Amino acid sequence: MEELSTSAASWPKSRSPSAGDSRFSCNICLDPVVEPVVTQCGHLYCWPCLYRWLEPGMLEEERISLGIVTGSTARRDQSRRCCPVCKSDCSVSTLVPIYVRSEPTTTTVNQNETGSRSNSSN
Repeated sequence: MEELSTSAASWPKSRSPSAGDSRFSCNICLDPVVEPVVTQCGHLYCWPCLYRWLEPGMLEEERISLGIVTGSTARRDQSRRCCPVCKSDCSVSTLVPIYVRSEPTTTTVNQNETGSRSNSSN
């Protein structure tokens, strides 16, 4: 039986951590996620996409917690309080934001005439 490697070097390029955020796609717009959030059922979305999906079903308390003030007393669409993929219950209060680190910045190394490295703070 072949042993599975957990080394990032052995991962296919599409699964490699250095492959970029394009490997994480929003389940609504299908583009790389922007301001990613995950539902309790584990589906990943862009916050703006999921907000547009959930907004018609938001309760007044959820609107207030997000700072949305509406004078509307329109009836809420309860069918929009679910995950767009699997239809599990979903509300704003149960969403988990995903914080990603940005790519490390490239550091410029100064070289003198002999080709050896030198500090730029000299």
